[in-house]
Amino acid sequence: MAGQLAGRHFAPAQLLFLQLALAANAAGILAGAVALYGEVSVQRQLAIDLAARISSTLEEGEDEPGEPIFAQPAWIVRAAEKCCYASLAASLVLWVAFVAMACPSLS
Repeated sequence: MAGQLAGRHFAPAQLLFLQLALAANAAGILAGAVALYGEVSVQRQLAIDLAARISSTLEEGEDEPGEPIFAQPAWIVRAAEKCCYASLAASLVLWVAFVAMACPSLS
């Protein structure tokens, strides 16, 4: 199918590199979406907690807001972020290898 889209036929090794590059690219994008969702949900929960703290502080008439609020993303979010970086780096390497194999005059 890739040969039909490009108007030429690829050798089996080139086609393998192309498929791996596309798969790594897609995996990196999906892992990045999971990581981004996790980061946003943590920030959203922080905003809700801060609003509740400010509301209770104003109702009680205190001058100081209290201790800071800390949040740590879940382990799956941190793993998804590392997977995103690894997949996109692998995708970049595979794309360079594919281009080097497809155009020998460039190397």
